[in-house]
Amino acid sequence: VAVTPDGPRGPRHSFAPGALLVAQRRGRPIVPVGAGASRSWQLKSWDRFVIPKPFARVTIAYGPAMSAPGGPPSQLDSATLPFQAALLAASAEAAR
Repeated sequence: VAVTPDGPRGPRHSFAPGALLVAQRRGRPIVPVGAGASRSWQLKSWDRFVIPKPFARVTIAYGPAMSAPGGPPSQLDSATLPFQAALLAASAEAAR
């Protein structure tokens, strides 16, 4: 299952705790994934959605699998920073 952790309303590049809650409850790791395209269109939406142009080279980068922290759901907000950093690193790697 793939989840976009910034949610449908943003803010862009933030990691909301919902993905951590799902991973915690299911006992599954989170794998950060980033994508980049050599040529693309970028929408003027809040998330700057990227659409690769025809014949563009698309690169996908994966980060290491990370386990969701234990504890009550109320503490997950403060645990999102390492996951956000891993997601940004995977995105930067794919953009290179």
